[in-house]
Amino acid sequence: MNVFGKVEGVTYLISISEKTLLIGALGGVFRFDLHAGLSSGRLTRLKTPKGITCGVMQGGDILWGTEKDGCFVMSAFNLDAPYQRLADIPFSNIVSLTIDLNNGLWLVGPESLASFKSGFFEQIDLSQADLPVDCLHESQHGDLYV
Repeated sequence: MNVFGKVEGVTYLISISEKTLLIGALGGVFRFDLHAGLSSGRLTRLKTPKGITCGVMQGGDILWGTEKDGCFVMSAFNLDAPYQRLADIPFSNIVSLTIDLNNGLWLVGPESLASFKSGFFEQIDLSQADLPVDCLHESQHGDLYV
């Protein structure tokens, strides 16, 4: 049984326990509870924005980026709790999210970067506006690659 076929445009998958996965997709965030044997399960759409483009988990929080609605955070321990939208993000189309152990949260838009550190977002002006950013990666040594 291919339960994932019911979810279109999957962009991110997070395992929050041995038998629970969260799926970020164009239709929003879905909870997938695996049954015995791990061959099937129950799929439930959570009350979140649609257009999920990326996600990242830090501790008990899951941050989700969207294509139109910025970024929001939800608790991995209480999936029924309301999500919270991150305020003051300088752009609403989030392409990628990453946690930098030295500099906090990085958000990538199609033409810009922003970092969240010490309670505010700071947009980084890219000198080549025609060069879109596809992803960020932090090495095991803490170096950040764009």
